[in-house]
Amino acid sequence: MAYLTILVVLLGTIGGSLSYEANSALPGDVLYLYKVSVNEQVEKFVANTDEARARWDLLTLTERLQEARTLALHGRLDTKVQTATTNAIQEHVTNMTGVVDRLQQAGSAAEAASIASGLYDLLHTQEHQIADTSSLGSANLQVALAPILVKLRVTAASVALISIKAQAKAHVHMQIADAVISNASQWSIPQ
Repeated sequence: MAYLTILVVLLGTIGGSLSYEANSALPGDVLYLYKVSVNEQVEKFVANTDEARARWDLLTLTERLQEARTLALHGRLDTKVQTATTNAIQEHVTNMTGVVDRLQQAGSAAEAASIASGLYDLLHTQEHQIADTSSLGSANLQVALAPILVKLRVTAASVALISIKAQAKAHVHMQIADAVISNASQWSIPQ
C-alpha cells in the first residue's frame, strides 16, 4: 500500500512538472504536443458553459498567435505553423461566433455582445502587434508573417460586423426593457 501511495505521488509530481513545463512550449518543441493534447484539452473540458468555452477559445487563439509571432522573431516560423495558425484563427473564431449566435437566440444579448466585442478587440490588437513585428523585421520575417496578418485582417473585418450587430441587438433589448419598466406604472392590474 505504501508503494502505491509513493507511486501516485511520484506520478502526480512528474505529471504536474511536465504540464507546467509544457505550457511554455512552442510548435516544434518536444513538449508542444503535450501542451495542446493534454493541458489545453483539460482546460477545454473544464470550460463547461458557452461563456467559459468562449474564454477558452479566446485564450487559446491568443496563445497560437503569440507562438507564431515568437517563432517568426526567431526565424522558426515555417509553412506548417503558418497554416496551423491561420486554421486556428478560423476554428476559434467560428467557435466563438457560434457562442454569440447561441447566446443571442437564448435572449442573452448583452453577453453575446460582450463576447463578440472581446473577440474583435483580440483580433484587432493581435493584428497590430503582428504588423508592428513584421514592419520592424527583415524581408524574411515579413514574408513569414504575411499569411497570418492577411487572415487576421480579413477575419477582424468580419468579426467587426458581427460585433456591431451584437451590440445593436443588446442595445435594442435594453431599450425594450427600459420601455417596459417605464410603462409598467401605467398598467392597471385588476383587483
